[in-house]
Amino acid sequence: MLAIFLFYDQTRNPFANIFTFSKTHKHVDVFTFDGSRWLLFRYAKDGITYLFSAFDDGRDIIEHLKKISSISAIVCTNITTRYNQFAWFPFWTKSCNEFARLITGIDVGFTLNPRHLYNKLLKYDGKSNYLIISSWSRNNG
Repeated sequence: MLAIFLFYDQTRNPFANIFTFSKTHKHVDVFTFDGSRWLLFRYAKDGITYLFSAFDDGRDIIEHLKKISSISAIVCTNITTRYNQFAWFPFWTKSCNEFARLITGIDVGFTLNPRHLYNKLLKYDGKSNYLIISSWSRNNG
């Protein structure tokens, strides 16, 4: 499965600013490709939403996302085997980073905030159940 993690430097949740400890990674959404279409999953304080993408190619999605000024980083991954995390799904874990991690089945362990997820994605590349296809950040283009 392909997954594109989108990290934002903004959030609508005022409490998220307390726990992110980062100016550049305050929220994360994820695009997934199920073999026929791209889906965007968003976790917000008012619930979970998903949107179908009009794009067929992941490269087109990434190029258009780079134009959105609030996106601070993009990590595109190929998940080889889905990690079964639903055996342990704590009800108190209500964060966008944990939602993105659980919805994709990526195996990086518990993440505290979006910055922590971003760092773990880069750290465990090739050592877990995924490979990073591409990564981009606004700081290094």
